[in-house]
Amino acid sequence: GFILYESADAVGLRVGGVHEFVHGTIANNYLFSAISQPLLTLLNAVPDEEGAVAPAAPLMSANFENSIIYGLAADISPGDLSGSNVYLRNVLLKSAGNNDDHFIDCLWDTDPLFLTNREEYYFNYMPASDSPAVDAGNPAFVRPFFQYDMFGTDRLRPGSYGVTLGALVPLPE
Repeated sequence: GFILYESADAVGLRVGGVHEFVHGTIANNYLFSAISQPLLTLLNAVPDEEGAVAPAAPLMSANFENSIIYGLAADISPGDLSGSNVYLRNVLLKSAGNNDDHFIDCLWDTDPLFLTNREEYYFNYMPASDSPAVDAGNPAFVRPFFQYDMFGTDRLRPGSYGVTLGALVPLPE
């Protein structure tokens, strides 16, 4: 898992290529500057009206799985993903929307209930134990390389939470 935050756009995929994001948290709650860009910018995902793509760049192929995209700014750049190879599966999003062929089993317009307290300048992007991100993940997306979060917590630990979306798993109570 990974946590990306505190930039104009936390992830800007602009020139195509192949991208895999699994158990990621893309967040931004920066208080000292206006946030103008979406947290996730996707460009060159579909050809333009004439079938052209950006010069010398292949179309983008991207998968986002068991992740969270949430913060003060818009979560994802606007656009239609129809005809693209971009998929978001089991992703918690700030935006209101509906599942379709490219947004699969997503949680829309949902606060992940991070342990962050902006008023006290405490920024912790671990979901609280009662977060809607808990048990919302798909265990098929948990691969050995990132079965454990950065604190060593097993995403598949028996007798506890199911698979939690994002980079961090809530600590046992």
